[in-house]
Amino acid sequence: MRERSADGNGQHQHRDAGAGDETVRRRADEFHDEQPDDRHGAAAVGDEVDTTEQLAEPRRHHRAQPEDQRDQRRESDDDHLLIIIGALHEPSTAALDAIAARAIAAADDATSATTVLFLLRHYLASGADEARDALGIALAHALERAADEPGIVERAAWLTLFVEATAIAEDDRIVDAAQALAASLSNAWPAADGLRDGLASVDACLHASTVIVSADLVPAAVDELERIVGDAYRPGSGLIVRGSARAGIADHVRAASTLLTAFEYTGRLPYSMLAEELMQIARGEVASEADFVTCCEAARALCRLAALHDAAEYRAAAIIASDADYRRDAARLLEIQASHVDAVALAHAALYGVALRELLSLR
Repeated sequence: MRERSADGNGQHQHRDAGAGDETVRRRADEFHDEQPDDRHGAAAVGDEVDTTEQLAEPRRHHRAQPEDQRDQRRESDDDHLLIIIGALHEPSTAALDAIAARAIAAADDATSATTVLFLLRHYLASGADEARDALGIALAHALERAADEPGIVERAAWLTLFVEATAIAEDDRIVDAAQALAASLSNAWPAADGLRDGLASVDACLHASTVIVSADLVPAAVDELERIVGDAYRPGSGLIVRGSARAGIADHVRAASTLLTAFEYTGRLPYSMLAEELMQIARGEVASEADFVTCCEAARALCRLAALHDAAEYRAAAIIASDADYRRDAARLLEIQASHVDAVALAHAALYGVALRELLSLR
């Protein structure tokens, strides 16, 4: 595997606001009317928002509170947060090393895109030769497996992996595989199962727009996202399925994550603000009702929201839940799941490791 530089950095700009749970509630069918048509461009986000992606870990920012409240609350909030993060940080190195050992040992049988993604980020963080060698082997197997992958969610996961891998591996096969996967996923729109297959494929295709030259991929992905969310979203109630039943926690987390990705690639504030509303709905139940995988995915979405709240420009532009502490919420979710990591399947343990690295990257 030939390597190249994988440095990147990211920053979002937006607006601070209200108190409590007063997150914005805007129907998906209003997105086109309320925001400029800036979907063109693979990674552009419009003139008013400056965004970049960082391969291995989310952007590090300062804590987010309204200026007049932040100084008063910083000491106590940070003390409590340090206790939570500290409880994770002591065993975190050992946990990550243990997951890495499992992933390296399984490099010849790369059955999960998440496992290979963890290996990629572990190599970027550690620079270890054994991680590099295992990553090269795992990526070679991944190319073979992805070509025959029947499931939409699984193909989307392979596509997301290959997009990240292009930043460090100079191998035309990876770009070719990404292009083929993006085409197969986008050709399946409109997805029959929008909240599962549709959202997974939209998220992956938006990421793929950074390595695939296409004027149509981002606009098509945004159209599919708005179709899915427009059908399911009810202001104040979240996502609805089958007419009146509320969608599950996993659906809310997946939708929030995809909306955050859409914000990164379009700069449209309603996407990120709706993502926050959906996570506000889900976070009260995720710790007690969600499974291991959903808790880890929720932690990742919460880390992304924490990074946005840390950016003064974002607080200045977006309507946010100003009393939320998404960093702490993410830490608590991972703390609850920490005792289960050794017992779960490698793919699930790798997802925990990815989420933990993203949490520890925040300051």
